[in-house]
Amino acid sequence: MNTDLTFRFAKEKDLPSIIEIYNSAVIEGVTSQSELASVQSRLQWFRNHNTDTRPIWVASDDINSIVLGWVSLQDFYGEPVYRHTAEISVYVKKETRRQRVATGLINMVLENHNQLGVKTFLGLIYKDNLPSIKLFADLGFVEYGLMPGVAKIKENIKDVVIMGYSVSPK
Repeated sequence: MNTDLTFRFAKEKDLPSIIEIYNSAVIEGVTSQSELASVQSRLQWFRNHNTDTRPIWVASDDINSIVLGWVSLQDFYGEPVYRHTAEISVYVKKETRRQRVATGLINMVLENHNQLGVKTFLGLIYKDNLPSIKLFADLGFVEYGLMPGVAKIKENIKDVVIMGYSVSPK
């Protein structure tokens, strides 16, 4: 990829591109969903995010403004005591993987932790998704735990690795 990336908050008009990228991951079996999403089925999910604390950002190329990937934050566990912890999800167009799009998106989130009010980021990744585990580890995330056999996609039982990144001293 020879173009520079632009990062910005996602707009509702980006939702079809976000869904297209997400559905590619559904087909590959690397998401928590086993059914393809539609714009309509994910509209409320999109609207539940906010730019102050739980945004969705997109990365696009500078030439065509095509969405190449996206990252979102969501509340962890939904209880007030966890308000400084967020689950991070990142997805990139298949043809632009391993071109630092996901790295840029995650770094942008980490750099904005103060504005977001987040001290700990969690990534929940299937144990057999080695490229994603490596990506998060290369960015300073460490394994916080393993949840064996907690997911079933089609007939496959999957373990989930919890990768964490803390921006505050223990």
